[in-house]
Order: sequence, then C-alpha cells, then structure tokens
Amino acid sequence: MSAITDLAVYKAMFDQVMRTLRWHVEQLEDQDSIETALQRRTKAVPETEPSAGEIDMIMENMMEPQGRPPNGMNVDESLLRRSRHEQ
Repeated sequence: MSAITDLAVYKAMFDQVMRTLRWHVEQLEDQDSIETALQRRTKAVPETEPSAGEIDMIMENMMEPQGRPPNGMNVDESLLRRSRHEQ
C-alpha cells in the first residue's frame, strides 16, 4: 500500500471511531437527562401516607367483586353468592 492509501484508511477508521464515540456520548447524555428529570419529578411530588380509612376502603373494594371479570373470564355466579353470604 502506498502512504496515501494508508493515510486514507487510517483517516476513515479514525472518523468511524469518532462517530461511534459521539453517538455513545449522546446516548449517555440523553439517559442522564431522563434520569435527572425523573429524580426532579419524584422530589416534586410529596409522598402521602394513606389513612387507615382509605386502606380499609381499598381492601373492601378488592374483596367485593364488581361487574364482569376482565378479558371475558367466566365466573360461577353461585360461587360468588355463596362467598358473599359466608362473610
């Protein structure tokens, strides 16, 4: 190979490596900005502890079947009636 060809090959390899490095740096910066935004959001929203009454209401709603089951699941209505009467 001639010196000019070697130089062109090395320049092409250098350019490819630099493009790849720039792409990776951009990905890391994007990921960092997303993580920073999420951290700010979680700090901005104060956590509130649910009260005992809310927990009781949630538990009652979970225990009482309401409406039809999702995705067309079949439920034996007699089992539901029995479980309500047993409580």
